[in-house]
Amino acid sequence: MSPRRRPGSPLLLGAVIGLIGLLAGSALLFANSAGTATVLRQAQRRQAMASIVATAATTPPVVAAVVLVAEAHASGLASEADAAAARIALSQVADDLAPGSVELSPAAHTAVAALRADVIGIDDSLTRGNIGDAVAAAMGIDGPAEAATDTIQADIAAIDAEMTLLSDDIGILLDGARFMVAFLLPAIGLLLFWKSLNRRHRAESLEAARAGEHALAESRRSLIASLSHELRTPLTSLVGFAEELRDRSDLGRREQDELTAIIAEQAVAASLLCEDLITAARLDADDLTIRAEPIDLRLKAERVARSLGWGIRPHLNIRVTGSAVARADHDRVGHVLRLLLTNAIEHGGDRIVVTLSTEGDRAAVSVSDNGPGIPETEIDRMFDPFETGAVDPAQTKPLGLGLSIARALARFMGGDVAYSRAGGITDFRLLLPAVSHEELPTTDPASIAA
Repeated sequence: MSPRRRPGSPLLLGAVIGLIGLLAGSALLFANSAGTATVLRQAQRRQAMASIVATAATTPPVVAAVVLVAEAHASGLASEADAAAARIALSQVADDLAPGSVELSPAAHTAVAALRADVIGIDDSLTRGNIGDAVAAAMGIDGPAEAATDTIQADIAAIDAEMTLLSDDIGILLDGARFMVAFLLPAIGLLLFWKSLNRRHRAESLEAARAGEHALAESRRSLIASLSHELRTPLTSLVGFAEELRDRSDLGRREQDELTAIIAEQAVAASLLCEDLITAARLDADDLTIRAEPIDLRLKAERVARSLGWGIRPHLNIRVTGSAVARADHDRVGHVLRLLLTNAIEHGGDRIVVTLSTEGDRAAVSVSDNGPGIPETEIDRMFDPFETGAVDPAQTKPLGLGLSIARALARFMGGDVAYSRAGGITDFRLLLPAVSHEELPTTDPASIAA
């Protein structure tokens, strides 16, 4: 006689299987949510550390610029407002270096605290008027900045390793739960599939964020190296030659004049670099003002060319032809022309021609030279910030801000900067709103700025 089957057995078996599936799904959701929360917390911690790393990495050039402004202010070359703004920037660096609630390793905490103490010390020296002490401290700030950057980068690497392990653990749990639930209920299988896609999307987003942070870190390192190099050269020359003038009583008048000329040239170079950096920052923050007025572009071009050595340096061959009157900002036009002429002098040929003309409602300034031009592979990126032409890999790259700032300023004034290459001639053309023919007869020539 066959055993009698209990009517409730299939239902009980289904309930048990359903309960197992529910428990598996619950375990999946719990493990996934807990692991994801941990990853998010670590990602937030990593982001805060990356912010401190960025501040530490940019501390040396900021300190150098602040000290340079303080020296200029002490010499009467910078205003009180510039000195106050520089001091505010230095105080902001000290505030940004405070770790706050960010959990750092003991080594990183010590390194950041040491760097912050150096910055506060430089600020105190400037407050007391001890510019010499501030300069000496600024010259040695690179070591503490590198130590702080390296120790926090080590903390970030440890977080990355932990996040990778957490991601792997979550992946194992997801795979096991998917295998179990997929054979129980199609609906649960579909749910797991959706969660798998969601997880993959999060993983890809996390990977993309890491790649973006890596690219940003590389860009910052390149910028910091370039900025440190560009500022250190004139700063070192200024300090060295100034000390030479101070300590050498046996120098003749001719030698003193030569040292003074070098100091002035390096001060101008540092000032122009700071002007480019400040303009780039104000353009990025949309904090630039324009005062449009009629400008005689020929007089302006000749004045800018003379400021770059035209008529003084024998090898500098610049020819200015034509005429045009534009309605634009006096200082910004001078800035753009300086950038375009500097680009031609440093990267172009030995013959530079500045041609001025009026094309409809546009006043045009064409800066052309017989140099090699820009490689085809770099044309699409030459107006991007921090893009430079080919340089020796062993050398520090220049900042690459000139063409980017030139185009941005031109567009801010309602114009543009365009590039062309034909017949062995490289041409950068500045276009600006022209003063109309109806306005010219009634415009007082003395009111047209040069």
